[in-house]
Order: sequence, then structure tokens, then C-alpha cells
Amino acid sequence: LKMSFVVAGEPAGDVVVALWRPAAPTATDAFVRLGRGMLTTGENEEPASLERSTAVRILRNEAVVLGALRKPGGSTLLVAGQTRPQRVPVAPPKYDDDNNLSHDAAGWLSVRRGGGSFEFVLTPRANPALDREWLIIGQVEEGMGLVERLNTLPTNNYDRAPLATVQLRSVTVL
Repeated sequence: LKMSFVVAGEPAGDVVVALWRPAAPTATDAFVRLGRGMLTTGENEEPASLERSTAVRILRNEAVVLGALRKPGGSTLLVAGQTRPQRVPVAPPKYDDDNNLSHDAAGWLSVRRGGGSFEFVLTPRANPALDREWLIIGQVEEGMGLVERLNTLPTNNYDRAPLATVQLRSVTVL
């Protein structure tokens, strides 16, 4: 999987990740469908996509959290009591995958354990504390320099969101 990043409107480079489907098949398949822009939870829905998603927060030397969707997909429904149709986004998938992999090195790609979120993490350093909440589904093969650059971006003091916009311009499934 190749993710192309833009930082503050300027191309920043690519991160190539090897996905480990045998370690977490359902979570990996959902991530690939999201990366391809084909993730739906029901019929007649516009699919959700990682394209143009942004960084959520940067936990310096712990995790770069990405996955704030700009293309949440979904459908438009008429809701009783509402005068206008309501937009209902695609629901994040849930899954029961589990593995014994640990965040004991830099360069892991992880998704929220149990699902229910579009957020994913790239680890700039070893951080076994992530094992409780995050499930490893892959490893960075190329682009650790970019992960390190994202790790060092200045953040705000409120929620540790990056001050510069970090956007996932495109995702290519290799």
C-alpha cells in the first residue's frame, strides 16, 4: 500500500506499507477497501475513502494518528421530524481480529482494536503501550524518513493536532 502525503499544501513524499493480512484479515481487508475508496456498510451508499483524509494528532515519539476522513461517503435519508434530508456517513467497520504482535519497533501500521474508527497509526518509535488499543496490520517498508518528519511537526497544546495540514493525497494498493 502506498500513501502519498502533502504537508502544508506541498508534496511531502510517500510511505509504502506491507500489509499483513494473515495477522488480522478482517481489519486489513477493511483498511484496503477504505484505501481503494470502496468501503460501504450498506446498499446504495457512496463509499468512504482515505483520499484527502488528514492527521488527527501527533503524539511525539509515540504515534502519528491519521484518518480524519474528508470523504466519509454514506447516503442521504429522509428522517422523520427533519425538514431536510440528512447525510448519514459510512459507519466504521467492527471486527474481532486479534494478534500478539507488539509495537516493539518503529514503523508499524495499526488500526483501532475492535474497529469502530477510521483512525490509524504510524509509529515513529517503539511504543508497547499502544498494544492495548491498537492492532498491528502492517509495517512501513519505505518512507520512515517521512514518518519521522511527521513526528516532529509542531502541534497545538490542546489536542496535539499538527499546526500544518497533513493530508493523505492518495492511496494506491500495490
